Amino acid sequence: MTYVIVWIIMEDIKKGQGVRNTLLIVDSSEFRRKLFSSICEPTYQLLLSGTVDEAVSILQDTGRNVDALLVECALFPEMKGRSGDGILIALSERGEDEFDALSQGAQDFIVLPSDPRLVRLKIERAIRQGSENRLLRLSEHDHLTGVYTREVFFPYAEKLVKANPGLDYDALELNIDHFRMFRDLYGPEVSDNMLRILASLVKTRFSEMGGIVGGGKPDSFLVLVPHQENWPQLLRELLEPLRQMRDLPQVQVRSGIYAPIGHDVAVATAFERANFACDRARENFNKPYCFFDSELHKAQMEEMRLVGDTPRAIEERQFVIRYQPKFRISDRALVGAEALVRWNHPRLGFLTPDRFIPLFERNGLISALDNFIWNCVASQIRSWKESLGSCVPISTNISRVDVGMPDLVGTIHSIVEHYGLEPRDLNLEVTESAYTREPNRLVQLVSQLRSLGYRIEMDDFGSGFSSLNMLALLPIDVLKLDMKFLQLETERPAIIRDVLHIANDMRVPVIAEGVENEAQAKMLEELGCQYAQGFHYGRPMTADQFFALMSGKKQSASIA
Repeated sequence: MTYVIVWIIMEDIKKGQGVRNTLLIVDSSEFRRKLFSSICEPTYQLLLSGTVDEAVSILQDTGRNVDALLVECALFPEMKGRSGDGILIALSERGEDEFDALSQGAQDFIVLPSDPRLVRLKIERAIRQGSENRLLRLSEHDHLTGVYTREVFFPYAEKLVKANPGLDYDALELNIDHFRMFRDLYGPEVSDNMLRILASLVKTRFSEMGGIVGGGKPDSFLVLVPHQENWPQLLRELLEPLRQMRDLPQVQVRSGIYAPIGHDVAVATAFERANFACDRARENFNKPYCFFDSELHKAQMEEMRLVGDTPRAIEERQFVIRYQPKFRISDRALVGAEALVRWNHPRLGFLTPDRFIPLFERNGLISALDNFIWNCVASQIRSWKESLGSCVPISTNISRVDVGMPDLVGTIHSIVEHYGLEPRDLNLEVTESAYTREPNRLVQLVSQLRSLGYRIEMDDFGSGFSSLNMLALLPIDVLKLDMKFLQLETERPAIIRDVLHIANDMRVPVIAEGVENEAQAKMLEELGCQYAQGFHYGRPMTADQFFALMSGKKQSASIA
């Protein structure tokens, strides 16, 4: 085993450096202390004590690493809880004391008098076994938080459930929202401290309840605990100390609960369901927890089917592109279009992006789909340019997962060159979620793309809490105002006015998306917004319909 090899290497190093293992002998008899000294020297470095209090003082004051404690049986119960990590070996002149000593936790038992060779052998074996156990304990726990590692958590959880067949258990996942951004913003020291505090709260609370805690991802914890009836109250009480820490930046902790675990459900499956519920908890800011129920189970099954259908769907070109036009508000000049994907599913019919894009972002399929979309759009732009001589820029999306691609810039640029296009023909939209995932990487990518001539649009501005950070740090050419602003602010346009003022100061044009009626369009124009898209101007249309729109327009414009 690995730990045995490590122990042997460590012992060899000790011997090579002349370092001896340290023994602490705790015995009320001076004669026995001297006897053990004569047996153990010079193999071991010895510390001698006649009482438990003296032994504890030695452990606290010497600062030495004591490898084993040889303790008189009469003193063993008192010494046991005060020995730290040292190995305990019980000493007695009576062989009948062995059972009691071993049952109380002694690593071994030595009866006096004994063959000195046997005494040294038992001490060496106990130290070796203790070192192996210590290394095993260290390998089982995360070095930062002290919770079980994922590799050992699930086997332990399975054993715990099987050992208590009459007890129902719940599976819980706790996840810290936007942990990567938190780490980038406050640094590793603050974020690690926050993780340690949260881990301590979780371990203390659920250990008291007979549960165990493990690490899921770097920003999450897994808990197996006997069934609880009032999870909302329990979670509030659990996280309240974290909210009260004024010197620690506040975080949002989401929870997914699968309760109780059915006897026909494997523990790993239970935590997959808790994870699924935890992901759904992100959708409701006012209720940061979600239970896995029959409706979520139905949604999970549907998502699994969609994932299984995806490779064939790409191969059979079931994904189709629709183009939503963008107009200049003042004269309705066509200035561009946004490419929107739809899934023409053979069983479920036309699926809108909200049915599959979040799923694909979670499981990594989004990069394959985006690559397919980029090629489709580039091919279509080339066809339009060949027919009309020119084409308005078409915008397509870069997802938050794409940001992690090894050569995203090269991939996009090679597609554009393959179809004989110019970078100005294809505008690229990045979303707020892409920034919260990998802000530094995204800033670097956007800078590289802009240096090649691509125009970058910030999509869904206002959909999350980091928008102002993005405006300050992300080099962009166009700002797209989230349609939610229009839905909320038609009667109170102050926020839109402020956003337009900021964008104007930055000399970045704004496109308002989701414009549904003339009143909204008029309000936007009065506030100084120049461009818009939405049902009021045109619904997403096929390539042929958009071609007809471009052909019928006597005049097109570009976004300044």
